[in-house]
This record gives sequence, C-alpha cells and structure tokens, in this order.
Amino acid sequence: MGKISFYEHESSLFDRVHSTVPKHARTRGINWEHLKQQIMKVLLPGKDTAIKSGEIYDRIKHELDYKISSETYQPIRKACKLLLEEDLIPVMSCGNGFYIAETPDEICDYMDSTSKRMRGLERIQRACTECLERFKE
Repeated sequence: MGKISFYEHESSLFDRVHSTVPKHARTRGINWEHLKQQIMKVLLPGKDTAIKSGEIYDRIKHELDYKISSETYQPIRKACKLLLEEDLIPVMSCGNGFYIAETPDEICDYMDSTSKRMRGLERIQRACTECLERFKE
C-alpha cells in the first residue's frame, strides 16, 4: 500500500507521452499527403536554411482547412518525419528547424545526432526499468 500505480489511470503514462500522433490530430482529419506537399513548398536545401515548425505552419496555414496547435506544432513535425520515412526525401532536423539535406555530410550529421538521442533514450529506459523493479519490492 502507499505505492503509486501508473497503470490505474484511464490511459497509461506511456501512451500519453509516446503517442506519435495526438488524438486531436487523428480526429481532425489531417490529410497527411496534402500537409507534406505544403511543407515541401517551404523547405529549402541545406542546414543553413533550416526553418522551425512554427514558421513552417505560419507559411502554409492559409493552404490548410484545419488549425494546428501552436503549443507543439506536432503534425508539422510528424509530416516532416513521414517525408523522410515514407517518401525518402532527406528532411533533416537540427536546433534551428527542418531542412532538406543537400550533402551526404548533412545526412551523416543527422544520423550521428539521432544515434546520440537513441543512446540517451536507452539510458532512460534502463532507469525506468530500475524504477519499476523498486515498485515490485
């Protein structure tokens, strides 16, 4: 008794934190292909041309028939990810926003960055596993 159970909530903490597309975006009927097309109109080649998701939205919002939350611009980020994963367009991201890689070095830099983030997430997963073990004691 007295131990907190995260599994008693209506939806688990994991589902709330790790959903790739928020429920409000799924229910709004976002046309992902159209969104990707609009984003491609504003992305430019080269890391020095990177553009933040909020600025991307500001430039394309007149072409959309729905609004995107200015808290996270999550559908913009998701569409950029889909451009890379599904369409194999080298849309990369950095601290300054999104851009289209124009050199192999830019792709390699992005891959290095994602590898570092993955190692960080693995450390977090291990720490979470240890925390779960403490709940079992």
